[in-house]
Amino acid sequence: MSISTNSRLRRILVSFLALFILAGCGEATRTEASKTQVEAGEKPEWQGKLEAALAYDGPAIGRHNVLAELAREAADAGEGDVALKAIQSMDDSVVNSDGGTNVGNLCNYCSRTLAAQGKTAAATQIAKMIKNDLQRNNTLAAIATGGS
Repeated sequence: MSISTNSRLRRILVSFLALFILAGCGEATRTEASKTQVEAGEKPEWQGKLEAALAYDGPAIGRHNVLAELAREAADAGEGDVALKAIQSMDDSVVNSDGGTNVGNLCNYCSRTLAAQGKTAAATQIAKMIKNDLQRNNTLAAIATGGS
């Protein structure tokens, strides 16, 4: 590497370090702002998270797992629409070839999690996506009867 390349790299690293330090300094402010949003009944930025996950254009297994994690987090937070869109955007073939999250099991988890929160319409939409008949019917029955 030439001296100018080393100098540029050093400047970039220093810039990132400065941003990292500044971001840490604002942590308390962001936490307080988040608490204020929750107290005011505002939802976290789920649409932005979904857009970021959908924009991911790395390896298929990476995209698959990013969408799976978002779907789980959204279901845990009661955000059925986001969970549904994330699951609908997943490529089920990745599971077989690369060991990604099984979409049927993910749908089962998200459906039951949402149903437990009283979000039965979203839970049902997601449960209908389960390809395995037995798993789908068991999940739908649990939603319908309030079972786990």
